[in-house]
Amino acid sequence: RIDGLIDSVAEGETGLLIEKGDVTAFAAAMRRLVVDRELRLRLGRKAQRLTVERFDKKDITKSWLDFYQKHLD
Repeated sequence: RIDGLIDSVAEGETGLLIEKGDVTAFAAAMRRLVVDRELRLRLGRKAQRLTVERFDKKDITKSWLDFYQKHLD
């Protein structure tokens, strides 16, 4: 649960979030993913779908171009 990740990872939907520095929770989450193949696949599929939807190359490129045009004019 750190900046950036909490904005892009939905707990239990696209990944598992743990508190920064919580080694026990990290180990438990990793164990859960290793043991539960269906969970691992479900999280991965949904994360991939959302990434493709949110970060389309054309949209990202347009956003950057718009940003530069706004700030360079």
